[in-house]
Amino acid sequence: MKILKNKPPFWNRIGIINVLLLPFSLLWWLYYRLNCSLNRPYKSSVPVVCIGNINIGGSHKTPTTMAIARYLQAAGKKVAILTRGYGKRQSTTGVIVADPQVHTADDVGDEALLLSHVAPTYVCANRALSARAATADGTEILLMDDGMQNNTLHKDYTIMMITAGNQFGNGLLLPSGPLRQTIKNGCSKANAFLLINAASPIIISKYSNDKPLYVAQLQVKNPEIIRNQKCVGVCAIADPDKFWHSLETNGAKLLTKLAFPDHHRFTEMEIANIFTIAGKLQAQVVTTSKDIVKFPKDYRAKIKVLELEVILPIELMENIMKLLPAQ
Repeated sequence: MKILKNKPPFWNRIGIINVLLLPFSLLWWLYYRLNCSLNRPYKSSVPVVCIGNINIGGSHKTPTTMAIARYLQAAGKKVAILTRGYGKRQSTTGVIVADPQVHTADDVGDEALLLSHVAPTYVCANRALSARAATADGTEILLMDDGMQNNTLHKDYTIMMITAGNQFGNGLLLPSGPLRQTIKNGCSKANAFLLINAASPIIISKYSNDKPLYVAQLQVKNPEIIRNQKCVGVCAIADPDKFWHSLETNGAKLLTKLAFPDHHRFTEMEIANIFTIAGKLQAQVVTTSKDIVKFPKDYRAKIKVLELEVILPIELMENIMKLLPAQ
């Protein structure tokens, strides 16, 4: 089975390839700046919290969004989540409210299906349209899963996610490096920084301007399902090494690692090969919460799902609660 890599190795260094790609990085930056200048963000009637990052994928935005939503719901607030629906194959210009009983990952994207189990999830590239639809349904606060680079909707509070590892790579913009906007520009737009199992990168302190920096913990909810089990790990996420690490540190005997590109749709042949490999090794197939929704329902009972949760710092949630009108 051919396994594809998510991130090119040259994103972690500077060499001839990066130099050749710099003109395209300049075009990317000019497009981003032009988009910021021309768009007038829609100001919602309810607070908007953006959970985003400045690099390509792998920052635990989705589980953080889910954790914030659960906290707000426990406080009695009506929450809605806005997402682009990245990876969906159905082309629509309107807003879709994701329903796991009706929609598939092709309809709304894998992350939207996962988020919809926690709170009403509105899918549309234009977040202003999503915000209008959600507030019309009585939502009190909106959470944007990703969207630091989206300028269609005004954000009242932006959380910039930072995880362990060299996620900023060589510090260059796409396609020369992994960044969607410069570190300086991203820090200027953030209201707070949230570190997931990570120490603060030195470069963040250079541009943070004393904005609050919080630390959250990512933990496995169900380690017992893989402890001392022979496993074949399967994932299609931005940073598969984090999934392998979670499996191995929680006691799995990880015999084979099968990593596909982020948001990849598994074909029937790929699924058959996965189970052939697992059968030969007499091992259990294990995947992520985001990836399980892309397997046909007939296969899901045969696959174990490693569930992750983010433990949020109370100080961050107190600041988010201050955005809401006092009761």
